[in-house]
Amino acid sequence: LLGGLDITGLESNEVPERLLFFREEAAGLWDALDQFKLQYASKCRFDVQGSPGVGKSTQVWAWLCYQNSISTEAGDRAFAVWIHLSPNVLSKVSILRKGSIYYTAMSNNQLVMFIKLIDARFVVLDGYCYDNAIFHQIFHQKLSEAENLKRLGSMSQLMTVRSMSVKLRLQENKINGIEWFEVFPWSLEQYLAAVFDREFLKSVLSKLSSQTNLSKAQVIDIVKKKYHYAGGSARWMFSLSQEELLANIYWHLAAVPNVKHLLNGASSNHLMVRYKSRNGFAAFIISKFVLSLLLSACRRSVFKVMYDMALHQVNPS
Repeated sequence: LLGGLDITGLESNEVPERLLFFREEAAGLWDALDQFKLQYASKCRFDVQGSPGVGKSTQVWAWLCYQNSISTEAGDRAFAVWIHLSPNVLSKVSILRKGSIYYTAMSNNQLVMFIKLIDARFVVLDGYCYDNAIFHQIFHQKLSEAENLKRLGSMSQLMTVRSMSVKLRLQENKINGIEWFEVFPWSLEQYLAAVFDREFLKSVLSKLSSQTNLSKAQVIDIVKKKYHYAGGSARWMFSLSQEELLANIYWHLAAVPNVKHLLNGASSNHLMVRYKSRNGFAAFIISKFVLSLLLSACRRSVFKVMYDMALHQVNPS
């Protein structure tokens, strides 16, 4: 059971805590973060990336809370500073110490000043976006400070958590010596494994069905039907009701100015996800329902782009 989700900007004020299901990708992320922590003297930057709604931020926050609980570091230094960046409203800032959490909200200009004063074992920029000038300024300011502190033997390890549907900057990461980990979308098999856990199912059942006494076969049928709409987004599957999910899909659909740009990677959106393929990585529509909406709304040329993408990726859909 993970708390502090409301003050970190990961959930609304009505959802301060949530029961997590620890799938394979989460275990891989924790292992990578453990290694990053051990490389305190040589590694100052870790980038967690992946498609929206797959649990990146939640797992990083869970890892920080666990590490803070077992930390033996003494002194007044904060263990972690979590900054949930927001381009349009105040960003949420949480300072994690042994046995306590302090939180507040700041404007982007306040963040630029605050970042200069941070002294913590870890600094996390959640929701970092390359395209936002203020975020970019904050990031480079902190990275430069981290590199200077490294030479002094006392530094903050910086982590960024960001969503993308198509684009990665792996070459930039390699050039700058940045460690990184990608969290992939959920599979139907992982959803079913999660709901087969009795306690986890109890915690999310209200978002899956209005009924309470369901057989295993009924649960499987409900998850499979919702998977048609939610695809690989665990947020859509477990955090939103069917009505909320549909409203969210239509909202993101309305935000797409040109479907063709979305498909060829010129822009990104929650309707696209990156997933593993036999050729490495690939990007496609998040769910069958979203695909049907795009096909009904677009021109014939865009349909051809979709078909060519699926053919190139050996995607049977």
